[in-house]
Amino acid sequence: MAEVGAKKVIRVATTMVEPFVMVRRDCEGSFVGANNGSASSSSSGCQGNDRYEGFCLDLLKLLSDKIEDFHYEIFVAAGNKPGSKQPDGLGLQIGI
Repeated sequence: MAEVGAKKVIRVATTMVEPFVMVRRDCEGSFVGANNGSASSSSSGCQGNDRYEGFCLDLLKLLSDKIEDFHYEIFVAAGNKPGSKQPDGLGLQIGI
């Protein structure tokens, strides 16, 4: 969890899987890829969480609207792959 100013931000790792998480249609040309999850676009609508759409993003937005102080930042997992089993049994990502 990162702190931005006085608010805490939950970093949400994801992979691109339609229809759950996708690059917005009007941002597709500006998406760099899953290496760092960043886009190189001068369009303000294609930056940050606004780059993405899909069912999971709709749920995150709803949670953010309903829960006070729920802030999140989406990033694409390295290689667009979910986490792997770790020695302690925990992975990077929880799937649906």
